[in-house]
Amino acid sequence: MTVQKQRAPMTTVDAIREQIHQLYQSSPRVHITVQMPHTKVVQDAEVTITGVYPHVFCVEESMGVAPQRHAFQYTDVLTGRVGVEGLT
Repeated sequence: MTVQKQRAPMTTVDAIREQIHQLYQSSPRVHITVQMPHTKVVQDAEVTITGVYPHVFCVEESMGVAPQRHAFQYTDVLTGRVGVEGLT
């Protein structure tokens, strides 16, 4: 008797994570737009995806003297607070 594990259906957050991971592997240089009030994050910039993790993805912007690093949750993309060029 073989027991097959059923895979949970892919959620929208899972789909966003997968798409960002594909961008990270193929062309990590992307354009983001941030719609969060009271943040020190640049509002509209070209960044490099530097890491993709289970709950967040990290980017680095190289504007200015020192590179700035930021982490965003996939739910930020889902709710429209962060827009990533190249996502479908």
